[in-house]
Formats: sequence, structure tokens, C-alpha cells
Amino acid sequence: MAPRFSIVIPALNSEQVLARALDSIAAQEIAYGVEIIVADGGSTDNTIRIASAYADTRVLPGPDAGIYHGVNKALAAATGTIIGWLNSDDLLYPGTLKSVGEAFARDSTLDFVSGGVTIGPTADPRHWLEQEEPLSPKGILFGIPAINARFFRKDFLLGLGPLDPSAGLGADRELLLRAAKRKVRSAALPRPVYHYSVHAGSTTIAGDKGARERLLKAEIVLNDYVRRHYGSEPDVLNSVATAETLSALRLHAARLRGLDPSPALVARTSSVSPLRLVVSAPWALHDWWTWRRRLSGY
Repeated sequence: MAPRFSIVIPALNSEQVLARALDSIAAQEIAYGVEIIVADGGSTDNTIRIASAYADTRVLPGPDAGIYHGVNKALAAATGTIIGWLNSDDLLYPGTLKSVGEAFARDSTLDFVSGGVTIGPTADPRHWLEQEEPLSPKGILFGIPAINARFFRKDFLLGLGPLDPSAGLGADRELLLRAAKRKVRSAALPRPVYHYSVHAGSTTIAGDKGARERLLKAEIVLNDYVRRHYGSEPDVLNSVATAETLSALRLHAARLRGLDPSPALVARTSSVSPLRLVVSAPWALHDWWTWRRRLSGY
């Protein structure tokens, strides 16, 4: 049986970028069925009108409780056998769904298929990051999770459970930690499949002061979450201990750059004592450098 794709798109006031994302799906030129599910967060601009103009697109109206609630809502509505997640400001590369569908057709037991990504103001497939290693706690916590460059078999993804918004902006990493606990069957495509757009409106990769603050907060919130929920798993806890050291180092670096972190962030890194920071900093920096600008594996 030919696979059917469900592409979920969380969106909120995305009129400036959504058409480009939807066009990247329309241009795929594949024989497989594709449904598009736009989970609107309560837009007050033309987002819903733009989405409704595209064939095979369903709009789930808002409001919702944030991006991960929107994604969960869309996943629950998906009818496809293969699930992909496209941010409203990003793009799929031409040929992506064809390559992914062929990989699943060759091996229907795969849990997910991954591909490479590009990151920048414009999509340039000449400079892409490749999936290199299987999922691991260190790769997920220190690398680039690239969850959008993964296409999941629906029953596997739903079997992991929903994204947990209480993990903060790192909820995608936490979902991959759940996947890493399983003996997954996966494949990596030797080509870019997804482009992350860097622009002023991006939540995490805008490159400005606000985005850096949000990223630092996301790291700290995820560290706290993992300690609460993975307390019996030494390999994960060892990785998160290193992540906590790295968060503390980044907090100090942020201050040196003139960023004034919120008191809540300062308080949440106070558990990393100066002695621990000195002792563990070399290992934390080693892990950061090892995974810097690397995808967190297939």
C-alpha cells in the first residue's frame, strides 16, 4: 500500500511566511497522498484564509495553549501513515517526500526516516548538515535535535505519547529522548530535506538578544524537567548534569555579552556550585564542541 503523508503545521499570525511553507509542500511532485493540517493558535491576521486556499489542507482553529499544544492537536487529527512536522516559517526541499516515501516503501518496519537540514536566512542546499549517528542523550541535549527533518511512522510517533509543553521549548528534545530509549529502526537520507529559516520573528534562531534569552531558558527548563522525569536513568542524568554545567557557563557568557538574564534563570542555575562548575566545565565544553552544529543522529 502506498504511504499517505500527514504534514502538521502549527501557525500563529503567520501570513508573511505560511504561503511559502505550503508552496514547498505543493511542489513535492509525488504520487503519494498528502494531507496538510494547519493548527492555528488563534491568528488575527490572514493566516487561516491563506491556509484554506490550498488543496488538501485542513485548518484546526484556535486558540491553543502554545506551539506544542497545537502540534498535539494536529497529530491527533492526522490520518496519514507517515507524519512530518513543518514550521510555518520553514521549507521542505524539493523531492523530500518522494525520498522519504521510497525509504518507507523499501522497509515498512522503519520507525522514522531522517534527512539533513540547512539553517539560514535563505535555503542553500549546498551547505547542509547531515545526520551522522544514532539518537543518544548527549546528541539530543547538546546537538541540533532537527525533529522537523524526521518523518515518523504514525503508530510509532503516537506510541511515544504527546509532546509535553511543561518541558518548555525543549519539548521536541524530550520527545526524542523518549524515542532514544527504544530500539528504533531508522534510516538517514544522504541529502537535505528541511530548511530552518533564520529571521527576526523566529522564536529560537533569530540571533537577537530575546532569542538568546529564550534559548537559555529552554535549556534550563529542560534540564529541570529531565531530572524530574528521568531520575532512574543514569545515562540520561549524566548527560543532563553536563548540560546543567553548560547552561551555567552560558549564563556567565551571556552576562559578559551584556545580556541581563532574568532573576528566574539566575536562580535556576544556582544549584551548580563554583566547585562543580570548575571541575565539570572541561567535560561540558568538550561535549558542546563535539556536538556543535551537528544533528542529533538518525
